[in-house]
Amino acid sequence: MNRALIRRRETLLTEMSKGRTIHDVAEEMAALAFPDKTEDRQKLFYAIEKDWTNRERWIPQIVRLQDPSLLSDIVAAVRAVKPEAWKIYADGESSASDKNAALRTVLKTEAVLADILIKVGVIQAAPQQIETTLTLAEMPFTVSPELRAVLDAEQKRQAEEKAKQPGPGPDNAG
Repeated sequence: MNRALIRRRETLLTEMSKGRTIHDVAEEMAALAFPDKTEDRQKLFYAIEKDWTNRERWIPQIVRLQDPSLLSDIVAAVRAVKPEAWKIYADGESSASDKNAALRTVLKTEAVLADILIKVGVIQAAPQQIETTLTLAEMPFTVSPELRAVLDAEQKRQAEEKAKQPGPGPDNAG
């Protein structure tokens, strides 16, 4: 891996851990690299977005290549962003939109940090096993979330279809 690519990925990792969107980070990084060349800027923009999409391949390498300070910097970035986001959320004068954005920032920074820590082996991912219970003929059954979603969608479709059918009433009394 060349030094410029390593540096770019370090910057990407650090900026994304601050809760920023990939679009904003890629746009800023590309503009800094190519202030005037729009075609080169666009190519780099897409390369950065693709890099983030494929991060599971390179995060462990980047963190291992660096001294532990990169991981410390990422954790510090998350710790710096979260209190500010919580302040915005708690501020009585913040709009609902600002409060939603603040909560999204908190959740996103936590998710990115957890993703990074899992990929470098600092923490272990918990197995995702979600079960849901469905009652048919007064007997509970455990089903997968996917099956539950299909059954719920079908039930909703049937209810909507039934609501569209004309029923007995003063207008339909024959």
